[in-house]
Amino acid sequence: MSAEELERFIALIETLSGDDWQQPTACTLWTVRDVIAHQGAHVQGFTGLGRFLGQLNPARLRPYRQRGMNALDAWNQSQVDLRRDLAPEALVAEIRDAAQASLAGRDRIPGVLRAITLPLPGFDQPRSFGYLFDVIYTRDMWMHRLDISRATGRQMPLDAAHDGRTVALIVRDLALKAQRDLKGRSALLDLAGAAGGRYRIGGAGQPEAVISMDVLDFCVLTSGRSTAADALASGQVRLSGDTEFGRSVVAYCENRVLF
Repeated sequence: MSAEELERFIALIETLSGDDWQQPTACTLWTVRDVIAHQGAHVQGFTGLGRFLGQLNPARLRPYRQRGMNALDAWNQSQVDLRRDLAPEALVAEIRDAAQASLAGRDRIPGVLRAITLPLPGFDQPRSFGYLFDVIYTRDMWMHRLDISRATGRQMPLDAAHDGRTVALIVRDLALKAQRDLKGRSALLDLAGAAGGRYRIGGAGQPEAVISMDVLDFCVLTSGRSTAADALASGQVRLSGDTEFGRSVVAYCENRVLF
């Protein structure tokens, strides 16, 4: 999945030109150019241990931490700022030229390191480095491909095999929390589109509400790029069954999954 997503991401950014690069994105501090710089850092980080650890240099992160950023935001913003002077063509080349080395480097990460667990923003339970590298990094690139597509007016092509699997893993993380947080009640997510599907979250009983959404709007909501109030007010969500409970589940989905 990582190799496939990297290939699709490169194919998208190679089509960008002119004003595309300066378009604002759903990541409110970043333009399209900044998002691509962010992904360049991720790709480069797997090409060697020194590169990865260098990105976490406390001296480099200190100014961002002093501005009130958490460790993850400081890490990401510092890498974007390091690439501030690179031309668009250089940002594309950085990702394209390091793609295979990055994938190979990820494969070489030893199991003992992958098994280490750590708290991650947005998770109630610790997750392993392996989970971060294999699931979150790939999901992050996938979601930023959507950010770029929407910011530049492009249609993001979707299929069940790759994109549908990505969405299923997003729902899985949401469902792991909902087992507890919905207090035994359950709802059915009916996500429309080639990457969508029907998923029950919450308890094991009969779903009390059906929440119908476009699959990409659902991902935007669960990533915190939109609010439940906006999704409901704009008509992105259709509810049936116990609509009051359904509205509470939509609110629960907001900014609930780490991307």
